[in-house]
Amino acid sequence: MSAQPSWEYNTMPFGKHQGRALHDIPIGYLQWVLRETSPEEWLDQAIRVELDRRTHRHRHEGPRYRYSVQLPSHVDPAVTEEIVDAGKRALSLRNHPDMGGDLVAMQRINAAADWLRDHLAEIFMSAGVRR
Repeated sequence: MSAQPSWEYNTMPFGKHQGRALHDIPIGYLQWVLRETSPEEWLDQAIRVELDRRTHRHRHEGPRYRYSVQLPSHVDPAVTEEIVDAGKRALSLRNHPDMGGDLVAMQRINAAADWLRDHLAEIFMSAGVRR
């Protein structure tokens, strides 16, 4: 295990969420880090604890449980993510500051896409669907 200072255990050390607390990072991004990267042992464990905390909270805190979804068998989580990504790409082409668009509009697009991915991840987790 690497010598990581204890105050940094719950912050993302890299990527677009670098420096943010794990509890402020969308679930979809945390799942992506586990799936697509090889994080150090301390980060892998911290992300798994955070994901478990969020899942546990939604399963057992009655009134705060947001989703009770019976997911149709024909709904593919990968396809729903592709739809969100395709929409984000299309809007980005029109609104990206490097393409003559507006920075604030681009920030709103990014925030909306993160929000959608986060809530889709929670829905799939509550329905017991593994991605």
